[in-house]
Amino acid sequence: MSRPKEPLYFLHENDKQRKIIHEDHYLSIFTSARGCAVVGEASVWYLYSRHARERIKAFSPGARIIIMTRHPYGFVPSLHAQMVFSGREEENLSEAWRRERERLGIAELPTIEYAENWRRMYPVLMQHDHFIAEYKNTFGAENVLVLRQEDMVKDVATTYRRALAFLGVPDDGREQFEVINASKGHRNEFVRRLLHWTSRQQWLIDSLRAVKRRLGIGSFGAYALVARLNLRRQTRPALPTAVRRDIDRLSQT
Repeated sequence: MSRPKEPLYFLHENDKQRKIIHEDHYLSIFTSARGCAVVGEASVWYLYSRHARERIKAFSPGARIIIMTRHPYGFVPSLHAQMVFSGREEENLSEAWRRERERLGIAELPTIEYAENWRRMYPVLMQHDHFIAEYKNTFGAENVLVLRQEDMVKDVATTYRRALAFLGVPDDGREQFEVINASKGHRNEFVRRLLHWTSRQQWLIDSLRAVKRRLGIGSFGAYALVARLNLRRQTRPALPTAVRRDIDRLSQT
């Protein structure tokens, strides 16, 4: 797996969240994987990106794609919580859902990436089947494995072995799996604001990209370390009834 595991390299060239923007730098984050049977990365936003899909196909025509979906009841509040955690969402889930419902027509754009703040378009992003179909059309259904997060929660070992078999990698017998990316909040608000500020300074981002490219590394790890130390686990609020009902209506259309 690359480091960082989500380089976002194949997104639209104007996407400001791309951590790596040059091909030589992108290739350098896999140098430690020499001799491995399979190498990969895990940029989740590729699922929704037409540009990423087309660029991956051009870069590696025989790529194998693993997509993990989640039921909208879990996906929507989880994505909203992540947007709040990262400082990209300020409204509560009910208000954010109402706001995004009012601009559903934006989904008719050639690609969702052209919409402002497209990562907050919860009613569109929850409709995984549409985006999965696009990947199957591009890479062939036999090269796309779809896993369900709910199945992984019930039996992580079986889900893990399905992925290994799909990739043609021998079973390593692993039985213990660490829980990652649990529901979380911040210990210190000042640290959160400081991290958010630094992540928005384009001059700093460009400078660090240049240094990492020169060094041939994908990440220094400092930002992630500070962010991790500032984490605290918390219980996610229940899905509002009105949002749940609207999810049901959208799922039936």
